[in-house]
Parts: sequence; C-alpha cells; structure tokens
Amino acid sequence: MKTNRSNKFQSTVGIEICRSHLHLARLIAGNPIRVHTRSVQWRRDAPTMLSELGARELTAGLKLLVSHEKLHGQRISLALNGEFCVTRVKTGSADVVRRELAQLEERSALYLSLGTGPKALAASVRQIDARHQHLLLTVSNKKILETIVAAADHLGIEIDTIEPSLVALSRCVSSIGRDADRPVLIVMLNEAGVELGITYQGHLILDYRPGGRSAKEEVAAIVINHLARLERYCQRHYGYTEGRLDHVILCGADEAIDPVRQGLEREEAITLEILDPTQVDSSWDYSELATGSESSAALGVCLYTGDASTPRDTPNLMEQLRADKKTRLLPALAKITWPIAATVVVALALFVLTLYESNRNTAIANRLSEYETQKVRAGRIKSEMIHADKKVAQFSALGEKLSNAAWAEALSHVTHCMPSDVWLERFDAAGDGTVRISGSGYNDDAVYELVRWLQQAPGISDVSLEGTRTGSGRTGRVIKFDVHCKFTDQAAANGPEDTDG
Repeated sequence: MKTNRSNKFQSTVGIEICRSHLHLARLIAGNPIRVHTRSVQWRRDAPTMLSELGARELTAGLKLLVSHEKLHGQRISLALNGEFCVTRVKTGSADVVRRELAQLEERSALYLSLGTGPKALAASVRQIDARHQHLLLTVSNKKILETIVAAADHLGIEIDTIEPSLVALSRCVSSIGRDADRPVLIVMLNEAGVELGITYQGHLILDYRPGGRSAKEEVAAIVINHLARLERYCQRHYGYTEGRLDHVILCGADEAIDPVRQGLEREEAITLEILDPTQVDSSWDYSELATGSESSAALGVCLYTGDASTPRDTPNLMEQLRADKKTRLLPALAKITWPIAATVVVALALFVLTLYESNRNTAIANRLSEYETQKVRAGRIKSEMIHADKKVAQFSALGEKLSNAAWAEALSHVTHCMPSDVWLERFDAAGDGTVRISGSGYNDDAVYELVRWLQQAPGISDVSLEGTRTGSGRTGRVIKFDVHCKFTDQAAANGPEDTDG
C-alpha cells in the first residue's frame, strides 16, 4: 500500500554496489521531496574487489560520488548485490529458526563464491505470529566489507547500514503496493546475471540464484520453468501468503530487460511489469531521476524508516563490523585505563562491605521471584492436566457409545497416533470398515505426522490424506484436514457408527 512519506524523511542517501557500477539514490528534504539518482563505474581493470587494485578503484568510484553529491561528513546506507553477498531465508517455530540459524552460521565458510577468507554474517528475526518466526541471514566476505568501510572512512563518510539489494528491492516493491495481497516474483538483472527474489508485504521470502553462465540469456525460460515450483515453495513454507505467484516484476538496465520482457510477454498466465520507481510516492519530485530501474535498490535503501528504539527487521552487516572494532579496541583501552581501574576496584571492595545486608535482601527477593515462577509453571501444568482429563472424558463417552469392542480398540489406535497439537472433530464409520476422520491442527507437519502414524498402526489400512484447508479456531489460525482409512479388523465392520467430536 502506498503511503505519503513527505513528513517522515530527511535527506537520505542510499548506494548500491554492483560488480562494476555504483548506483546512488538521494531523497532531498523539501516540499515536495526531490528524488535524485546518479550512476558511476568503479571497476575498470581490477579482477575483484579483494585485490589491492580493486580497493583503489572502489575508493576512486566512491570519491566521484562524494565529490559530485557533496557527501563529505554524511551518513549513508549501502546495498550489496548478489556478487558480494548471499541471503538465506527460513520460516518456522522459534526452535526451528534457531536451529537453522546455527546450521547456516556453521556452513557460512563454505560460500566460496564470495571469495576466500572469513565471512561476516548478519541476521534478523521477525515474529510472524505467536508460533512462527521469519529469519533472514546474509553472508558476505569480511574483507570485502572492510574494504568498503576503509574507502568510506578515507573519504569522510559514515556507513550506517549494509543490506542485500533484494531486501531493499522488496521494500521498494512494497511501497508501490504490488505485494500487499499476494507474493510477487522480482527478476533482478545485473552484470553478474540474474537474481530471483520473492517478496510478500515488503519482506523477502526467497533469494534464488539460477546457475550456469547462460542464465542471463535464458532468464525468460528459467522464470517460466521455475514459476510453478516457486509457487509451491511459497504455499508450503509460507502458508500465511495468499494468491498465486503469477506477478513478475523486472528490474535492471533497459538493454537487459528487453529480451526478458519479450520472452515473458508470450506467457498469458504471467502478469508482467517493469519496476517504475516513480510510483513509490506520487507526491515526490522525480525530475532528477535517471530513466530505467537500475537505481531502484538504492532507492529502496532510502525507504527504511526504522528507528533505534525498535529491532531492525532486515540484516545489517555493519553490526558485526562494529562489534569486531570494539573487540580490537579493548586491549588498547586496558593499557590506558588500568590506573583508573585499580582505583575503582578498591572503591568497589569498600562498597561491597557496606552492601552485605542489601545482598541478603536481594537473595530473598530472588527466591520469592523463583517461587512465583514455579507457581505460574504449576498453574500451567494444572491447566494442561485439566485439558487432558477433558480429552479422556470425551474418549470415554465415545467408547461407551460404541457397541463393538473392536471399534474401541481401533479408536485407541487412532488416539495413540495423534500428535499433541492435533485434535479430532468428526469420526464417520461405514459398515464395511471404511472410516473418515476430520479434525484440526496447528500446522501441516502435525497433520502429516498423524497420517504417517496411522499408516503404521495395526488394524488400519488404506490411509490417505484427502485434503487440508486453512481455518480458524479458538487459538487462531488452524489447519483442518480429512483422512480416509479402513479398519481391517472384520469385527469392527459389523455396524456403522457416526460420532461427532
């Protein structure tokens, strides 16, 4: 959804660093806000930014922007395209996200496409609902980041944030209002080839890099061949999204976009659009905006409106660099401050003696706090026991209504197959032993676990999941399901039973 930012922004500068070019976008405060863009080529002869020549050429390219735009002494934000960083996305429960984050951090050294040497990581975790979190983890070569920061320090500019270009583009697409109701596929064309990203409500939910040297020339075919699989990915891992993945937005230089546009326009099932930065805010002045969408990622960097009091919902690679800088300063700081530290130690020793009784009171308060915690835990356990007793009573009543002992035994098999976060709502049985089970669960994995255990249960055969659908329950969003199976015990097929849970 579009929003008017005229009263929110001060002058802001965003720069995207690509393989050979720097794209700048600047929001100049005023009424109206003016949007200004500029692009310069920074790499000419250097094989990589990791070389000494690459560092010099990057500094020279940034110097051109600083000189032309008079940026000396200003704070800027940067975006790195896929040449310099890799972003991984994961959604799930807090435990799943935490486990996946640890595994990704362990594997970060294996991203050889980013160059040799230690890697820098930046993660952000966003709470989707009470049970699910959305993780973004960005990995970059630490030496590349140090080269960029050193060039900025040399030119007298301060870097505030460094984030992936696709994250910034997702923010830009969201400002235009394209991904408010359904996921959108971003096709970002650059010198390195193509990057595919899926955005939903301003958040990146997939970063995909097609392999092969010919990927850039075959982008249209790649998008068409992968669209159905990417749509299934959204539905499986992001069940909260709505709508089909049939909206494709192209971003890049005009000469790169034209062949891709021609290839995709032949697909009637695809809604194709070229990203137009002038739609971000209708009240802005775009007279200083260069044609095309190459500066869209830089503009997306400028659109970040988070403040220091709220957690950042996108990765910032500068955080690790600042932490490393503080770590290196500690030894030098210790040499300077040891006389003060000695004085402080003596003062603290005297102070501790006077706080003996206060510490005893603190210990008592901590015990009381622990008691309150245990009391709350006991109350929660009691509530769970009451819930379990109700479930037992329901199944007991159900057992009393069954006229045949074999049905009770079969029902016992079903209950033993139920995960803790799945419950039954209907149990329909026919005279030939055919059974239809309906119920609800908190997530798809719990439903699939129920089906898997039913398939292994004795006396039950022909188990199949007829379908799932999203519904609402007393605790919020649930997954409703229907399972079809057959009780192979012939004694259970003597009479039909129809029971509502």
